[in-house]
Amino acid sequence: MLTVLKLEKGPKDLFIGTKNGYAARFDISALKNLGRTAMGVKGITLRENDEVIDALLADQDTIILTLTKQGVGKRTPLSEYRKTKRSAMGVININFKSENDEVIAIRSPSVDHDLLIGTKQGQVIRIDCDTIRETHRVTQGVKAIDLYENDEVVSVGRCTELVVKKKNKNNSK
Repeated sequence: MLTVLKLEKGPKDLFIGTKNGYAARFDISALKNLGRTAMGVKGITLRENDEVIDALLADQDTIILTLTKQGVGKRTPLSEYRKTKRSAMGVININFKSENDEVIAIRSPSVDHDLLIGTKQGQVIRIDCDTIRETHRVTQGVKAIDLYENDEVVSVGRCTELVVKKKNKNNSK
């Protein structure tokens, strides 16, 4: 079950992505007001051997970033995903290059964010989100990270740009 707080202002859609590459987008007003002890409502109907990876609050200008465990990523405008009803099975989010691939993360990075990608063998890289090409919904995406043999992506995080100020040696006495 999915529990989301309804917001009065801001994002109007809820985007739910699954491990097997499906996604559902529906209007946040479809969520019922429930009591504090309620379990929540069903957001997406899962296919066999599937599970929810991420859920995002989004508006019409949101770009959805999808990254797989084999290091493939893509950015897609939210407008590419048709709206469904709550608890629908969703639409295809990404086509995998191989059968044993799966979605590891779904994010909505902004312009001033970079991604930190970590792998099972300890490789960590920082990339600019703009290096991942913006494509249509039903595509494979592009290689976001070169993986070692038998390695896979296990975590993805956002980080802001760091601005380092150099000390002026003349002013420090």
